[in-house]
Amino acid sequence: MGRQAKERLPQALPPVEKVSLDGKHMGLRIGAFILCLAVGVGALTFGVSQWLSAEPGWTTVSVTVEEKSCGGEFTLNYLLGQNGRDPTQELRSVRAAYNQIAVRAYRLFTTAEGFDDPDDLGVSHNLYYLNSHPNEEVAVDPALYLVLEQAEAQGSRALYLGPLYSVYNDLFFCQTDGEARELDPFQSQEIQTFCQELAGFARQPEHVQVELLGENRVRLRVSEEYRAYAEGVDRACYVDLGWLRTAFLADYMAEELAARGLDSGMLSSYDGCTRTLGLPIGQQVFSLYDWAGDRAVTAAQTAFDSPVNAVSLRTFPLNQRDEGRCYVFEDGGLRHWFIDPKDGLCRAAVDSLALYSPELGCGQLALEAESLLIADRLDRAALGRLRQKGIQALAAEDRVVLFTQAELPLTGLYEQNEEVYHTEYIGE
Repeated sequence: MGRQAKERLPQALPPVEKVSLDGKHMGLRIGAFILCLAVGVGALTFGVSQWLSAEPGWTTVSVTVEEKSCGGEFTLNYLLGQNGRDPTQELRSVRAAYNQIAVRAYRLFTTAEGFDDPDDLGVSHNLYYLNSHPNEEVAVDPALYLVLEQAEAQGSRALYLGPLYSVYNDLFFCQTDGEARELDPFQSQEIQTFCQELAGFARQPEHVQVELLGENRVRLRVSEEYRAYAEGVDRACYVDLGWLRTAFLADYMAEELAARGLDSGMLSSYDGCTRTLGLPIGQQVFSLYDWAGDRAVTAAQTAFDSPVNAVSLRTFPLNQRDEGRCYVFEDGGLRHWFIDPKDGLCRAAVDSLALYSPELGCGQLALEAESLLIADRLDRAALGRLRQKGIQALAAEDRVVLFTQAELPLTGLYEQNEEVYHTEYIGE
């Protein structure tokens, strides 16, 4: 016979003693109530003032509004009290501005929903609106126009892979390998053919292309053939920044903060983008991660004497927030969102590539990294030539940390059992 746990009964409650109130000392009672109320209000006021007050030094600022924003994708570290600024007033200004900018950034670059009625944030013609109005002339925000202009100048087709990103997103959110195999283009011929068909449209300007008309006006040209196909398979999101999104978000938010005189800090995204706000803020520590077959490791660390903007692109997850951008099979195999428009398959020359520059923004760095990362092998000569554009690089390849900045101090090289990382300088 199995053992049964004895039922635990709640202890009997003590009897309630009834107390009758009379009118004696009513004035004293009212006075005591008012005194307690005053003490409570005073304590609350003190707590709020303590929260709003600040001392010079580093603080982390979070988005506190209820509206949808991109604040959860970033960490804003801010150095208060620089150049004689009042830290308390500066903190209030940073909080208010960051809340507004993070909400506006989400609305501007989202493909998930539209905002038909312009509000106080002035967002109506965002990426969702652009996708919903193909072949129409649309006036967009200058920040969105700049992003489209940068991608066009670089010749990138990554922003036209919206339908393919949605296919891979279905794979990334699978709960088991069995589910994932059915949606994996490397294991399902049906899905691979589907990806190839979508890529065939996405890579050809005659099927999809954003025309830049000047004065922040654009037209998303979509061929009738592509439109019919995309709508038929319910994948009509023609333009989507995909893995480029947080890089451009970081640039936008940093520049908006700096434009308001809030330029003493650094934004970092969950997926590896780092953007300074402009003012020198001291040394910056940087970690390069790599995939060791079944787990992420810190391949090496370095420190920059003055802050740089950086994008660290990786095919693997570091934490739970990465689950929506890749899938890891039980055998360590990776599927990620760095998709090659040639065939619609995800492809990466290395699992970890970082570009950094003191001058160029994250968006430009991500665009420069595209052709290097999405390839069958890493082009080391092209990696070295980035110096001509004021860009330095770090990469992890076959347990070797490649670097292009002469005399860069690399520390903390990963070493465990037989897994040992070395370094190699990529010269001119």
